[in-house]
Amino acid sequence: MAARNEALPARALAPRHNTGIMVPVAAVSRYAPAMPAATEERPQLRADARRNHTRILEAARAAFSEHGFEAHVAAIAERAGVGVGTLYRHFPTKEALLEALILDRLESLSDEFAATQAEERDAWSAFERFFLFAARLQVRDRSLMQFIAGAGTSAALLEAKRADLYEQTRGLV
Repeated sequence: MAARNEALPARALAPRHNTGIMVPVAAVSRYAPAMPAATEERPQLRADARRNHTRILEAARAAFSEHGFEAHVAAIAERAGVGVGTLYRHFPTKEALLEALILDRLESLSDEFAATQAEERDAWSAFERFFLFAARLQVRDRSLMQFIAGAGTSAALLEAKRADLYEQTRGLV
C-alpha cells in the first residue's frame, strides 16, 4: 500500500479520520456540480423523477405560501410524499427551491403584465388590472410578498426579473 501512495503526488493524499492512513483525494474541479442551480437548464428527468419534481414544487408552493421563507424543508418533503434526500437531489438548497418558485411567480406576473397591456384600451385600466392581479397573488403567496418587499433570496436572475418588472410597471404610470 505504501508503494501505491508514493506514486501519487503529495497534494492528492490526505489523512482520513485522523487514522494516519493517507488516501487518494479526487480533485473537486474535475467533476461537474451535482445539480444545476434552480435557474439553469435541467437535464431530462425520468418519469418518476418528473413526478417527484412536480410534487416537490407543489408542496413547496403551498408551504412557502402559508409560512413564507420560514417553511421547513422536512415539512415540504413530507407534504410532497418524498424523502428529504429526494428533495435535495432536485434542489440542492432551500434557497434554490425558493428561487425556482419565485422565478415562476415573477414570470406569471410578467406574462399578466404583457396580456394586460395588449388587452386593455387605456393605461389606467391596464394598471388597475395588473395591480389587482399582483395584489391577489401576494395575498395568496407570503413568500412572493416577502420577496417583492426585498427580503429573502437575492439571486442575480431574480433581481434582474424584479427590476425588469418594476421598470415595466413604471412605464404604465
